[in-house]
Amino acid sequence: VVLYDGNQKDRAHLATAPKSTELTFSDSEGKTRFAAAMPGDGNGDISLIIAGPNGNKLFATESYGDRAGQFFYDASGKMRLGLGLEREGRSSVRLYDRQNQPSRLALQIETDDRPNLVFLNKAGVMRQALGLEPDASPFIVMASQVGGQPVTIDLSRDDKEEPRILLQSRDGHRRF
Repeated sequence: VVLYDGNQKDRAHLATAPKSTELTFSDSEGKTRFAAAMPGDGNGDISLIIAGPNGNKLFATESYGDRAGQFFYDASGKMRLGLGLEREGRSSVRLYDRQNQPSRLALQIETDDRPNLVFLNKAGVMRQALGLEPDASPFIVMASQVGGQPVTIDLSRDDKEEPRILLQSRDGHRRF
């Protein structure tokens, strides 16, 4: 189905096929400003995209199985912020750099409701994390460039209830 404006320009499209249904709206210049898509069986990914006057994405809502997210883009169409429900029900806020590199900073709420703040390098590898252990005691992890965890400051309660500093070699062996 195609809908036209008073100038006979197509402004809306509704398309159905055995594997998907799509709805799009275009501005007077023919640029798609709104798009929604859903698989034909209703069991797969669903997406909703809103674009700015230049046609670049400004906002998107997407779902992937049991995960869902909302994403915000800058004027050049690069993703800068993501709010999401990730695997196993973990919620997160992710910030992206100007080059649209993988998430550089993530605030996550673990499935057991513990908050974590994670800093990542340009390759998306965790370099530092701040958070809470299951007993609500705080920890700081500083990782190597390749993602190992050589230094952990952990205030977990042990028999003496004293803070610990744990050093690990690249192969994961503890060094004190």
